Amino acid sequence: MTGHQDRPGTQAGRGASFWLTGLAFTVLGAIALAVFVLLPRWVAEPAATGVEIQSSPQPPIETGSGAANSPAASPETTAPQTRRSAPPQSARAAPAIDPERATFARAMAEGLNRLDRGELDASRAAFEAALALSPGAPDAAEGLARVDAAEQLGAITSRRQRALAFEEEERWDQAAGEYLAVLVLDPAIQFAQQGLARASARSELADRLEGHIQRPDRLSEDLVLDQARALLASAERTDSPGPVLSRQIDTLRHKIEVASTPIRVVLRSDGLTSVLLYRVGQLGTFESKELQLRPGTYTLVGTRKGFRDVRHRLEVSPGSALSVTVRCEEKI
Repeated sequence: MTGHQDRPGTQAGRGASFWLTGLAFTVLGAIALAVFVLLPRWVAEPAATGVEIQSSPQPPIETGSGAANSPAASPETTAPQTRRSAPPQSARAAPAIDPERATFARAMAEGLNRLDRGELDASRAAFEAALALSPGAPDAAEGLARVDAAEQLGAITSRRQRALAFEEEERWDQAAGEYLAVLVLDPAIQFAQQGLARASARSELADRLEGHIQRPDRLSEDLVLDQARALLASAERTDSPGPVLSRQIDTLRHKIEVASTPIRVVLRSDGLTSVLLYRVGQLGTFESKELQLRPGTYTLVGTRKGFRDVRHRLEVSPGSALSVTVRCEEKI
């Protein structure tokens, strides 16, 4: 009997427990429904209002099975997906292009390209056009300065080449003129200084040699002959004389040898006439006198008291044998 009394209490306890369990499941279902319904709206509100939410610097954490407790599902971690990006660069308005500036740039580019190709006239024209578009522009002024420098360098190079060609031909006056023109452009250029000194010295040497060659008669004078010999020795010491100078040296050497070789000359008189031979001296009176004279021009003068003086021009040349009579025969 006692067992029959305890059964209702037991059933009542079981009903209460069942009721509590159902109530708990109901509450949990309501909470889950609220999470799934209200959470997306709450997350979407910042994106709709344009509010930026900074993401947490904390690195992502692997989540378990609970979606509500996962960091990936929290507003802090999902916020970067809602950031509004800036409009693309191509969508911005392009700045306006200044036509005059564009024309200036084209002229500068043309000037530089022409300068690189060595077309100096065209390059100068392009830089001048750029300077006309923008007076005082330093780029255009610098371009013109580069053209000037290139033209000067070209002129210097060209004159140096001509000077060297003139030296090869031993045209020393022309070579000196080219070197002098280079020094007018730039007085500090060493090759022009050295070239001018070299060409001037060779030009002077050539002129002096030619002077003796063209006037061999002057070599009959002792002083002139000594000068010619000294000049010949100097010319023979010249390095790389060249064909022209070598020919001058040979020619002058031959003329000096000829001028130094005496020629036999016979003078005849009457024993009464006094004879004077210029460049040699007083010979006095004689009937016959033999002399050894170097080639050249001499003058004989005969004098006798009471008679008119006589004068003879004596041309002494190599390979000749001369015989001259000097007598004063006309009374005064």
